[in-house]
Amino acid sequence: MAVLGLENVRPNAKGVLTIRHGDVEFQSGAFSTQVHSASISEVSVDPSSRKLVGGKAGTVVKFAAPFGTGTLISLLREAIDIVAIKYSDADGGLHGAIFALPKGQATAVKEGLIAGEARRSMPVQFGVGVQRGSPGQLLPVSPGESRHKFSPVAIQIEQVESGHANLPPEFSIASYEKLVEEVQRTKKFRYVYRSGDRRAGSVPHLVVLRVEVESFKKGNERERELTMVAGATVITASAQICTRDGVPLVQGERTGKGENLEAAGKLAKNVAKLVRQTL
Repeated sequence: MAVLGLENVRPNAKGVLTIRHGDVEFQSGAFSTQVHSASISEVSVDPSSRKLVGGKAGTVVKFAAPFGTGTLISLLREAIDIVAIKYSDADGGLHGAIFALPKGQATAVKEGLIAGEARRSMPVQFGVGVQRGSPGQLLPVSPGESRHKFSPVAIQIEQVESGHANLPPEFSIASYEKLVEEVQRTKKFRYVYRSGDRRAGSVPHLVVLRVEVESFKKGNERERELTMVAGATVITASAQICTRDGVPLVQGERTGKGENLEAAGKLAKNVAKLVRQTL
């Protein structure tokens, strides 16, 4: 299953994942997409039997879908493997994709990617760190700059940083992909660029959005089953909007709470709300 992040493939699409010479191919019905090994910058494999499904082995069970879609999939086992990749498009823009596989298949995928020389990169270091401030606070601008005259027409969204929160790769990717989607929905900007997109370099009146996770609390499935309320996953992050030169404009802390990857989607919505209300 392609949980999210592949262009031209709907979220939670069932299909066939194939690794050929390090290239990732996903076929879902009449639609297919390919990610070339040369564009893959990071590969994360989680064969730790994270339980995202429920029910008896060999039955059709309800997948704990990231954003409440309730997709039904047929698995031979209750546990699944998670494979997450980061890759770049033709313009250098960052993308992330998450795959859910039947238990035991992640190792073969990992070996196929390594054999194809899929690269693993160090996390990107930002030139300007996130500055702390009160939620929704408008931070001072540099001397001679008037905020009311600053009308950004474009925004570049940097990848979500886990900071010291030890955020699992799939949550980082889900947060980023949903953040791009939610910021686009605000319709505040003519252009929305991904991290690394070379086209953003020549665009005037561009602002940059940086999100750094401050805390991550993994949900407790047993607790949710017993209380129907407690046990949700909670992600808290600091969001900053600054100019291209790093001058901070807006600072806020936002939280996402929900079942599994749904928390990443809620975080993205709340950060996008900060963008919509302050720019």
